[in-house]
Amino acid sequence: TTCPRFWAAEQKGAKLWPTVAEGWWQSNQLTDPPKGWSEIGSRVKRAATGANSAHGAGRAAGCFTTCLVWGNQPAMSDPILCIGSVLWDVIARAEHEMTPGHDSPGRITRQAGGVAYNVGAALTDQGLAVELLSAVGTDPEGDLLIAQTRARGIGCDHILRVNEPTDSYMALEQANGEVFGAVADCYTLEWAGAQILEPLTNGAIGSQARPFAGVVVVDGNLPERVLSTMCARGDLAAAKTVFVPASPGKAARLRALLQTERGTVFVNRIEAEILCEQRFDDSRAAAVALAEYGVSAIVTDGAREATIAIDGAVMSVTPPEVEVRTVTGAGDAFLAGYLVADMAGEHPMQAMISAADAAARHISTATVP
Repeated sequence: TTCPRFWAAEQKGAKLWPTVAEGWWQSNQLTDPPKGWSEIGSRVKRAATGANSAHGAGRAAGCFTTCLVWGNQPAMSDPILCIGSVLWDVIARAEHEMTPGHDSPGRITRQAGGVAYNVGAALTDQGLAVELLSAVGTDPEGDLLIAQTRARGIGCDHILRVNEPTDSYMALEQANGEVFGAVADCYTLEWAGAQILEPLTNGAIGSQARPFAGVVVVDGNLPERVLSTMCARGDLAAAKTVFVPASPGKAARLRALLQTERGTVFVNRIEAEILCEQRFDDSRAAAVALAEYGVSAIVTDGAREATIAIDGAVMSVTPPEVEVRTVTGAGDAFLAGYLVADMAGEHPMQAMISAADAAARHISTATVP
């Protein structure tokens, strides 16, 4: 039978087909390239059954992998590292449209959050191992946050505990889920600075002799000096790294990272404009401009199409239309959806489709006050 991943690709094969067909044709030196997903399916089945042996199944797996795997994948034994903010999200949802200077009836809730936490939680939900590098206070709020994080299945062994108040984020949301305004108090993370990176060099996770070589998500809540230290020491030189600004207000912190000419930058269009210091009409123009720095780029633009620029290719996907319940954490859900698909060996276009679907699910189903 056709495996679930192949079935999913078959359903969305129209956008993937030209690239995948070329890869199949060249890798297997076929003189009669397949003309669609259904023909690939029949050939895989024939390869699996033709030899009536394990060899036949191996041939099928080899052909199938040739079609869908894009580039080198990190060792799956490594946990994914999420470096950055782990804090309390305080979300206030107004019952009516808010006006500056006016109060409004509504509901206020608190939940574990932060870019590093949100991405890690979404990855853990997909069965992937995650370790957090962050700073959390030794106060009761910090104890509770660590307990909830562990209960979620996210690794906390390398989180630095410091004698400072645990960080928090407060957002005011309109009744339709749009963010009216927000404040991120990351004082403790910024105070801890490069101390949170010690597991990358002291042998706990990596060392100078054997740097960590897995997937790393770095969020822009880290101070510029920490980001600079990380790059200067080469802590992540062997890793597959994704840099996330966290918000337009902190996007400029990642500008120095563009000079490293490696990794992937995940931003929205406004953040891309800040990084590149120019205006863009859409995500495609933004992704192309970022790619000129030598990095891969993923650019989102709200409900408009999102774009990835990678290895000289530029691909866009339009997010599904859904009823918006909240947009807080939507970008984190998008990134996690992309990483899950990418680590499974999906083609970048398929990974973008998976990412857009993940963000849409979060926007339309997330619990709101």
